[in-house]
Amino acid sequence: MKLPNLDLIEYKAENVLRNHDEFTEKLKKAREKYPYRAIDLVLHSFPQMWGSAALGFDRIGGQAMTEAYTTVVHERVTNIYIIFFGEKPCYSLVDPTKEFFEDLKNLRIAGIREAIERYQKEEKE
Repeated sequence: MKLPNLDLIEYKAENVLRNHDEFTEKLKKAREKYPYRAIDLVLHSFPQMWGSAALGFDRIGGQAMTEAYTTVVHERVTNIYIIFFGEKPCYSLVDPTKEFFEDLKNLRIAGIREAIERYQKEEKE
């Protein structure tokens, strides 16, 4: 199993964030109070076993058990998380649920389909 290139993942995460509307809005608010606030990334990387070669992307893949690194990138100023499977970004989370943190603690992050249901906080009406 190939180790992830964390420099490349950090670069890709910054690009994802620059195109993320909520990130831009939250960073702008943070800079009103602290004008020189910079992007603050923390990366957590660990191996994870998947039931197919599609990893957590929920695409059609081979039926072989596949082990790949999962990398969770946390932008601490805005509390946005970007989930990478292998070296590809899969999805992002803004202020995720406690289930996400439980799964992160257990080193078992959900694929995109399950994550939509488990990790997104419901909007209050």
